[in-house]
Amino acid sequence: MSIPNTNTLGVKEIGKLVIYTRIRNQFFTTGKISVSKFRNNYVIGHFINADLSLLNDFSTIKDHLDVVNNCLITLKQAIFIDNTNVYIKDTILLAPGNVKSLAAIGNLYGEDFRKINIDKQWYSKMDQFMNKEPLLFKKYAMRDSLITLRHAIFMEDLSFSLGGTSIPITLASLSRLYIHKKWNSIGYEGYQKDASYLISEADNLLTPKGLLHVGDLGFVLGYYIGNYKGGRNESFMYGIDDEQIWYDLTGAYLTAMSLLGDPDYNNLVRLDVTTLNGMSDEEILYSYIIIKTDFSFKDGVKYPSIPCFLDKTTTIYPLKGSAILTGSEYIVARNIGCVFQIKDIYNIPFKRVKKASKLSIENVHERYFKQLSCLPFRECVNELQCLRREHPKGHVLNQIYKSVANSLYGLTTKGISNKTKYDFRTKTSVRMSANELSNPLISSWITAYVRSVFGEILHNISLQGGVVVSVTTDGL
Repeated sequence: MSIPNTNTLGVKEIGKLVIYTRIRNQFFTTGKISVSKFRNNYVIGHFINADLSLLNDFSTIKDHLDVVNNCLITLKQAIFIDNTNVYIKDTILLAPGNVKSLAAIGNLYGEDFRKINIDKQWYSKMDQFMNKEPLLFKKYAMRDSLITLRHAIFMEDLSFSLGGTSIPITLASLSRLYIHKKWNSIGYEGYQKDASYLISEADNLLTPKGLLHVGDLGFVLGYYIGNYKGGRNESFMYGIDDEQIWYDLTGAYLTAMSLLGDPDYNNLVRLDVTTLNGMSDEEILYSYIIIKTDFSFKDGVKYPSIPCFLDKTTTIYPLKGSAILTGSEYIVARNIGCVFQIKDIYNIPFKRVKKASKLSIENVHERYFKQLSCLPFRECVNELQCLRREHPKGHVLNQIYKSVANSLYGLTTKGISNKTKYDFRTKTSVRMSANELSNPLISSWITAYVRSVFGEILHNISLQGGVVVSVTTDGL
């Protein structure tokens, strides 16, 4: 870790040059092994934007920084400063859950790393505080640095255990390492159709070469992207009610992810309504079925379950409209009594084992899962939950494993929406790119499943005369 003792990084030259040294070692044989050692230095801070902006040469280095969740760091390319590669990391991107403040992170590591308490009046008068209480000022400043360093080293060790080679950038990058390590151990290659044309990068996929590689999937991909929406967020009342009872679906998105199967792209098929009506609920639910339809609920339905875009930012649940549905949304709406005028149906089934034996399992869902060749996230979710429970609430690993698990869903959505970030190099806003875990089939299925669960709950509450104040993603 490189910490400058002045308010400048001393930039003399910035470029793409990578400095390394080469050594030769000789072991038990006569052969020689050549090892190249890269010399990298890391500047680490907690919400480092404030520190970087005070550097004399910030205007020089800022064009070589990247923006991640509003934090200024370096991603793939180091900054070459004084004959040294410098990477800039921010531990706030590695802060789990609601443990974002430096004080909260310090508390995770015990008494020796608790933030030093000072009078609040000094927060905006640090120069006066330094002059009046120099020893306490030094102790306060050093403790902040030690908390940051301790957390960075801990996260680096965790990254190493998952096959990483440096301090991770975000908790999501840890999730990514974990997923790949888990999949590699079972020989699963992931759910992309073609590694050269990521399913979530429509601008690259929907080209002559892209369509040549992914086939018919490219022509129906728009349906899955069109279905993708966030959680169900509605408020039916306003004001204050101290007698509310709140219900939460524990681990809603993770539970949905554990049900996902491996997409069988080779068996993509267009269905007719007759075939759809002949399918069992399990076949409709546990597949990547997508339905374009007009719909109409009865006037007495208090909580319709099908979301529609009102404008670019608003989703509503009308009695009538047009929508693109997944299997779970179709089943719930049908059970409520919705009438459909279906225009198009496509199905990508979950991939099954080639010779599925007859299983004497009473639970139809478990029997169906046993016939699938792979459930990509099921063991991952179970293992992360078990790892979390090995540590008491408030323990650093309890918090980390919780955040790593919760980050899994976000990895499946990256690049699907039109989110942008500012790029210092081009001085423009650029669209966030996808990764090998992004997939609109996956992300649309997850969010639709959770919305469908709430659609069914809300309808049943209304049938029993209950009153719902509001619903937000996974709680009501």
